[in-house]
Amino acid sequence: MRIGRFLGLEDTRDTSPQLVDSFILSNVLNYVDYKEVLNSLVKYLKPNGRIFINNIVNNGYSQYFSDKRPIERDDIEKHMESLGFRLEDAVEKPIGLKENMIRVFVRAN
Repeated sequence: MRIGRFLGLEDTRDTSPQLVDSFILSNVLNYVDYKEVLNSLVKYLKPNGRIFINNIVNNGYSQYFSDKRPIERDDIEKHMESLGFRLEDAVEKPIGLKENMIRVFVRAN
């Protein structure tokens, strides 16, 4: 970039992020810093875009769980609301003894 400026050449690449209509996250938030992941996805989502989240809190391979995973069932919903999303739909599906909730969040304009 500096050499290009020195030579009077301009970088004409489009560096704006490509926006998408939706993201689907399924059973990954227990293994990552869920707030960081959700925060980073927001900049790539179109207005009125949706994030579909399927996650059972504390379910999976516990030896790989992140210390920054959601701990309570409503942690994800609270964080999404703080990012300007609203819960559009939720469907609970029992899996064995655990409750699996598929949630759909829509981004406000």
